[in-house]
Amino acid sequence: NNILGEDGSSRITRDASEVVRIERIIKGVINFNATRGDSIIVDAFDFPLVAAIPEPAPLEFYEEDLFKILLKPAVVLIGVLLLIFMVFKPMISKLTTGTMTLESGINPNLVPDQLSLGGDMGGLSLPPPGRKSMAQVDRARSAVGDDPAMVAQVVKNWMESDDQ
Repeated sequence: NNILGEDGSSRITRDASEVVRIERIIKGVINFNATRGDSIIVDAFDFPLVAAIPEPAPLEFYEEDLFKILLKPAVVLIGVLLLIFMVFKPMISKLTTGTMTLESGINPNLVPDQLSLGGDMGGLSLPPPGRKSMAQVDRARSAVGDDPAMVAQVVKNWMESDDQ
């Protein structure tokens, strides 16, 4: 390539001895052999000057690296706060106030520690816990002997109520 002059605008061509030296270096590198028909031409030409690359436009805020790094922890933090204030806080406040709503199917006339068995038991009533009546126990024993289908129905009702 031509060499630029000191002022930067004129080109200084290489002298013949320098071109011969460059040609000899190239012949040594490629293992030049004239009997094979190898030939070398050393020529000087100008490389095209590249125009200055314009500055890229600034990135949007959501394309910045810092935004991408902080996005995931911020979303997790917002999710945890929503979970705390929309799920856990109402649940804890309901548990601490002690107010409970009656679900459908619960008899509101019962004292909270009483249990009511439903279904037709054929006039067989069980004694309340803690009080046993011999007459009721005798009726239960006779019902087993008289009507095994009714006993099977009572046991079935008990099983269904345990599943619920």
